[in-house]
Amino acid sequence: MDAASIGALLFAYGMAGIAGNFMAGPLAARHPRGVLLAIACGLLLTPLLLLWGLAYGGVSVGLMSGMMRAVPHALEVATALYAGVFNIGIALGAWVGGRLLDGIGLHANLWAAAVLAASALLMAATLRE
Repeated sequence: MDAASIGALLFAYGMAGIAGNFMAGPLAARHPRGVLLAIACGLLLTPLLLLWGLAYGGVSVGLMSGMMRAVPHALEVATALYAGVFNIGIALGAWVGGRLLDGIGLHANLWAAAVLAASALLMAATLRE
């Protein structure tokens, strides 16, 4: 892939993420476990960046819907906790990914992503609705 096409590819990835958010939103409120299973499968099985963006686009709405369903009496606390954990996850992912890339190489990041996606799939499969 040439450098000139990276911007367009990242834009398309972002648009696919927005589409994934709108697709997962209505379903996540009624079937959070099913949506999380579909997202985890999508992240695990999609080697293409655009399809990954589509699958990842539903992560925030799927997780938030599940959290709101789990603690309907404490939505403010759940929302604050969710935002904090989500941002910590982004920061840790960037830090660990950078360390893996610098220390081992790009393939280590791909394997780590596969392991984490498989773990998310297993966790979502064992959740009770």
